[in-house]
Amino acid sequence: MTEVPGIVTLESNQESFNFPELSFAVRKKNHRGRIQPRTLRLTNSHIENVKKDIIVTKRFPYSEISGLKLQDTENFVISYTTDHDFHYMSPVAPQIVLEISQRLNQRLQEQNEHEEERLASVDMKAGLPTPMTPSIPSLDTIGFSQSKSHFSIVSMADPSLNIDISTEAPLRDSETTSKLAQLTGKSETERVVMEVRELMLKPNSPEAATLVSFMEQLPEINTSKRARKVAKKVRQFTNWFVDYIVENHGYTLLDMSFDLDEVGLRKIVEVTVLSFVLVDIYPAMFTHLSQEFIDQEEKLRYVQSKLLHEHSAYFGVPPECITEANFSGPIRLVAGIDPVRSPPHIVANLLIKSARLVQQEISAKDPSFLLTGDTYLPIHSYVLVRSQLSYCFTLIEMVYLLLNPRERKGRSGYYVTVFSTAVHYLEHMYEELKESEANQTLTGSEDENFDEVNLEDIVRS
Repeated sequence: MTEVPGIVTLESNQESFNFPELSFAVRKKNHRGRIQPRTLRLTNSHIENVKKDIIVTKRFPYSEISGLKLQDTENFVISYTTDHDFHYMSPVAPQIVLEISQRLNQRLQEQNEHEEERLASVDMKAGLPTPMTPSIPSLDTIGFSQSKSHFSIVSMADPSLNIDISTEAPLRDSETTSKLAQLTGKSETERVVMEVRELMLKPNSPEAATLVSFMEQLPEINTSKRARKVAKKVRQFTNWFVDYIVENHGYTLLDMSFDLDEVGLRKIVEVTVLSFVLVDIYPAMFTHLSQEFIDQEEKLRYVQSKLLHEHSAYFGVPPECITEANFSGPIRLVAGIDPVRSPPHIVANLLIKSARLVQQEISAKDPSFLLTGDTYLPIHSYVLVRSQLSYCFTLIEMVYLLLNPRERKGRSGYYVTVFSTAVHYLEHMYEELKESEANQTLTGSEDENFDEVNLEDIVRS
């Protein structure tokens, strides 16, 4: 077994998700700023905070994790719904975050499988309440007052708005589209999206009035602190507004599609609402938040430029994963991300698609190949360098602030964590590359002086 710094035990535990039990030596920073040595133990069902290797001071099921954030290559934060945030330090912080993410992702996948089995035996449409006439919802519950607005809904009706409706949610099996979809040239999902948009654009509708009122009351975005505040309000409002639309219009929307269930409907409504809310304010939020990461972004750009022409093997990509295509598909996909205008759900979907392309590319060479986290991380680091994607640190922060909490625990959250780990790994190479460059410069200067001395000696002779 390979020894990894920071791991103190590794035991086999085949219960539940079939993940091995891992224990990491970490340092915990408490609310007073005191550093305490601890062991962070990952079981199949819980995360345990262990004191002196034997005393379990805290024990949380994975279902209580509300946030997981890698701050840099040695610091990470775990947020819980039932307790305060836990700040940890470890030389293997990226590995710990990836291990937790894999467990969260597996847990959500099993939940979705159970949900699919349940939906197979229950008619979702029959289970929905009878449609009722929607009343104007109150914004008081999320800290906003219902007031007459002067904000124009037209500003959110951009027909060119790109709404990516890719979803992790399970859909009922359907090999062909309906006859209506064939006649109209639109899929059932696209028609659901258009119906949701119509609800939010219809003059004098409760939905339009609520949306306009919310946008009117958002504070001006002129600092990074204000950008964070607005992002949190947007996330809170989106959660609440999606619940409202599904509760009042779910029956009608589901009736438009034969292959869509309630989970998939929520995803479509979520993406549509969030895209409308962000279309005008996202660039300002991104621009001001980027001021917090100027130094880190510059270091990453330097590393990307220095390593641009390095072979994938330089990043630790195994020989069996290297193909003739050299990951050109994933590179083009990641390079196409517009950091300032790509909302979090689109970024997450593109990261998932990038991983799928990597799997497909390697599988074409070896059909039995299965992509794992340890294998994918160096590949993704190589893809990031070759894509020359900019503003990565700001992009990560925006995704953490705005991505649906449920998605942060699933496949989207896992690949965002891999993305974050790769970014921090590359930034960590900055000092090493700078030192190497300085040594090369110094060596070059000595060689020049040596040549000058020799030339002078020759001239004298």
